Amino acid sequence: DGTFPGDENTAGVDGGFLAVSSLDGGTINVLNCDFTLQEAGVNGGALAFEGISNAAIITVTGGSITTCDALTGDGGGIYVGTLGDLAQINLDGGLTLDGNVAFNNGGGMALGQLGSDPLVTVDGITGVNNTATNGSGGGLWISGDGDGGSITLGNSIFTGNDTGVSG
Repeated sequence: DGTFPGDENTAGVDGGFLAVSSLDGGTINVLNCDFTLQEAGVNGGALAFEGISNAAIITVTGGSITTCDALTGDGGGIYVGTLGDLAQINLDGGLTLDGNVAFNNGGGMALGQLGSDPLVTVDGITGVNNTATNGSGGGLWISGDGDGGSITLGNSIFTGNDTGVSG
């Protein structure tokens, strides 16, 4: 649990507040945290997870991600890239994504490069007023080229999101 106002949290590359570049197994829980005015030079204005595999589990529950920016990449609020080998990402429990901006895809969040057998759950979240300036998915963008796995979307509200291309 925590509140993390911005102004001082700027990353030159990924994850204005937190960047995880490789997780081979294990668990990361971000519970009831509020992130505001975070900024990343590339992906994941507040949170960025890359190279998640081998049944690793990432859970972001409750809290809010507000007015965060991915200046040249994807995922204004949250970016997840290269998710595979039975890895899981769970976004749930009242999480709010509000007013985030991505230069490319996924104003609220971007789930890209989903590989072999990923397990993705987006349940009970709210995505409002997010923008994908030059890409797709103002609220949520999902992309993958792998096989198997599952993506579950439910009990969520996405409204007032904008995009430069589609979705």
